Amino acid sequence: MSIYNGDNDLDTETIPVFGLVALLGSLFILNYISMKMGSSAGSIPLAVFITLLVGLFFLNPVYCFVFCIVMHVDVMSCFGYNWAKLLTLACMFIVFVKDGKSLFLLFNDKKVKTLIFMGFIFGLYLLLINIGYKAELNAKSILGNIGYMIGFLTIIPAYYFTLKQPKKLLMSFALVAAAFLSVYYISLIMDLDLFRLKSYDRDTGANIDRLAGYDLRQFIIFFSYLLPAAALSTRLKNTSKYLLILIGIFSYVVLILAFYRLAMFYVTMGAFLSFFLIRKYVEALNLFKYLFLLISVVFLSSIFFGEYLTEIQNLFSNTVAYFSGNATDSSADTRFDFQFPIMTKLFFDNFWTGIGLTEIKGMQAFGMFGFVDMPFIGTLTAFGVIGMFLYYIKFFVLLSGTKKNLDGIDLDNHDPFIFFLYSTLKAYFITMVTFRFFYISWELSFDYQQAEFGLFAGVFLGLHYFLKQAEYETEEEQNKE
Repeated sequence: MSIYNGDNDLDTETIPVFGLVALLGSLFILNYISMKMGSSAGSIPLAVFITLLVGLFFLNPVYCFVFCIVMHVDVMSCFGYNWAKLLTLACMFIVFVKDGKSLFLLFNDKKVKTLIFMGFIFGLYLLLINIGYKAELNAKSILGNIGYMIGFLTIIPAYYFTLKQPKKLLMSFALVAAAFLSVYYISLIMDLDLFRLKSYDRDTGANIDRLAGYDLRQFIIFFSYLLPAAALSTRLKNTSKYLLILIGIFSYVVLILAFYRLAMFYVTMGAFLSFFLIRKYVEALNLFKYLFLLISVVFLSSIFFGEYLTEIQNLFSNTVAYFSGNATDSSADTRFDFQFPIMTKLFFDNFWTGIGLTEIKGMQAFGMFGFVDMPFIGTLTAFGVIGMFLYYIKFFVLLSGTKKNLDGIDLDNHDPFIFFLYSTLKAYFITMVTFRFFYISWELSFDYQQAEFGLFAGVFLGLHYFLKQAEYETEEEQNKE
């Protein structure tokens, strides 16, 4: 018996306008109250959170899930109450109050069951060894790191909603991403300081200031990876296609404005990898059409934004020159000349189990940001070889067998965008452990990224199961004929 029964909302033509507006309204109400109240009055945001959650639950549990995960990752960095991480995570499972039997059916998927078990082992390692043994195990240390320990459990509701309501799930995240990006640009243009932006130059070879301070959450920046899928999907309505493309473009522009060099590189490579995975399923004429459009956009950008593009080119040229020993970069100097030697020594002194999350967070309070700035050594220093092994084995499980089971799928019998979305998620996971270089394991630098990782993993496995079952049913029907 399986949770999948072919009953989903993919064929639904109507758009749940009221539900989506209620979701967006709830998010902005709670963020606004949290920004105004600050940390001094956590009881009022708590009461508002519960009230809005109950209202969304009666509309549709999928909105509860999206509402909770967006508040859990705290896009506007204003929801850092003691109760927030644990409560938002727990409330993502509220759907199983209504459909409890499905919770047990989810474990029929062996890969999901294996990943949850691995996540549990990793969390137990953090609790007993990395935090408990290395520091002091108390309520503060547990609540302060709860996202690292159990955030990955978002894979369960994400998997469930991917099988049950994939259309509402994607529409919800797309509109939320569009809404927060809109607020970001409005804040930037009108100088509203909603995202704590600051303008500065770090001697990186460019003569224009960086607008840093807004670290895009992964569920938003993922739409940049999704650009090839959105552009090349033939059955998407134009409204949906253009919305997804615009979200992808403007989320990438945020990286450009902030001069996040590595992020620009690995997101670009991830998008190319996504294109590589879906290219053979796309008609040649469609490819040439978007290639021409891309060339036109680049040409027009060079005319209207030539000065800015020249400075970006200078930035990347200076980066290459720095690693060749022919230029200076104060940001890189701080990382490699100061932080790297300290982190390396700490890592080798604590090779197997790391120095612990509590210790490395204490170092950050004194300006030692190597944990975030250089995750390839920072996370090893924090978690040790054992912790990183327990964490990265999940990638092997996620990606194993994905090509074999769906190789040669016939898209005439399926919505191409579903398969393209699945392929893009695959490209995203591959990018996480390849093109990111020393930003590999960056998702371990912030606890909220564990919930986002669980979200992507749940959707990825849900789509894989969905496509596999749909292909099997199609073959069964053809055999009967």
